[in-house]
Amino acid sequence: MNGLSETDLPVFNLLSIGQRGVGKTVFLAGSYVELQGSRTKNSDRALWLECQDSQGKENLEAVLDYIARTGDYPPPTMKITDFNFSLNAHSRQGEKKLCAFRWWDVPGESCNFRDPDFQKMVLNSHSCCVFINGYALVNNPKYVEIFESAFRQVIAIASLVKEHGLDYGFALIFTQCDLLEPGPVSQLQIEENLQPLLARLDAVSAKYQRFYSAIPITAHQQNFQLSATGGAAALVWLLGELNKTEPFQERRTLESGLKQGVPVAAERQRASTVDNPNRNRYLPLLIASSLGVLGMSLVLFFVFGRLSPSTEQAQSPTEQISLYENVLARDPNNIDALINLAQLYLDGKQSDKAMPILEKIVQQRPDNMDWQFILAQLYENKEEKQKAESVYDRILVKQNNNVEALVKKALLRNEQGDVQTAKTLFAKAEKVAQSDSLRDRVKAISQSVLQEQ
Repeated sequence: MNGLSETDLPVFNLLSIGQRGVGKTVFLAGSYVELQGSRTKNSDRALWLECQDSQGKENLEAVLDYIARTGDYPPPTMKITDFNFSLNAHSRQGEKKLCAFRWWDVPGESCNFRDPDFQKMVLNSHSCCVFINGYALVNNPKYVEIFESAFRQVIAIASLVKEHGLDYGFALIFTQCDLLEPGPVSQLQIEENLQPLLARLDAVSAKYQRFYSAIPITAHQQNFQLSATGGAAALVWLLGELNKTEPFQERRTLESGLKQGVPVAAERQRASTVDNPNRNRYLPLLIASSLGVLGMSLVLFFVFGRLSPSTEQAQSPTEQISLYENVLARDPNNIDALINLAQLYLDGKQSDKAMPILEKIVQQRPDNMDWQFILAQLYENKEEKQKAESVYDRILVKQNNNVEALVKKALLRNEQGDVQTAKTLFAKAEKVAQSDSLRDRVKAISQSVLQEQ
């Protein structure tokens, strides 16, 4: 991202989705603190946030002051609060503002497509932060049910983004990761439990990245403070993706993008009867999806015309599996049936049956790295380490700086006693890591593993 003059500074709207108490406000405060700390440690590469309005700054300082005084996290947000920031960096000419963004801090109960204010935020957004409690995802078997409404909102938005070819990113942010056991195992547990969402995001070719946020409260002299790692990378990634175009070209919001996708004649006809025709056209689909009125497969069928079972045709996983198997009997390479069948097997913890399906998906979608990682993890779970390493090698052929593949291959090399190769891979992963927090995490894994030798 390059610096721009104040008059050309782009402004982006970032939507946040997540249930009450997931940690959206703490994430924002932690990201602010984390980037400020990065600015102090490494001035040549520092990025940092500045509040652009007095009320937002006052609200943020109130959160940090509450933590400093009490040593506790603040209570959940009770009302929608706007924060306006600029993302700044150092340059040869001095400090530069790269872009500005508006963050809507939304109470969990307001994350509802029937809420008029939330509707406006969704349709005026440029990208979205999706908050998932990483600790609960690993330790609470019922958490997926709690997260279901947010899950449906994300898929509904991603489906419309796909249909209209919009450039819209989703940052999947796992909160409370500091409560999990340190090391790669916890991340792998998160990945495994999140497969239903990832598979559906992949089915609509959504642009997304995963981020692991650890924001513990630590004692500092006579007060307390946030010791944040990993969260700010999500904001930097989203803003970097939005701000790629140079010279800056105005990014379409979700609503303006949908509007451009409506035929002109139809748009004129609707405009004669309603104030905002495009919003009325798409909100029913978003609402129906989020409330479960439409099954997710039916939403995809409605949007894309794909072959998917309706809720009446397949009410149980067994019936759905049978239906997709019948589709594949007629058309063995039907990618939609393969993806849905793989997801059903993964949901049912039937990894033996999922594995050959995933192998076919990977053959058809060799550039989709997420499917590659899922397959590699299944191989590792089955102690087929050589096959897993081959997958990581394929990923590295296409993306030689993929940090996750470098680390996982290093772990396998170390298990095989090839410590020197493991050190080399860890060193490369640390070198190419795109943020200080990721670099620190790679370094911690490397030190933990290699010290055991």
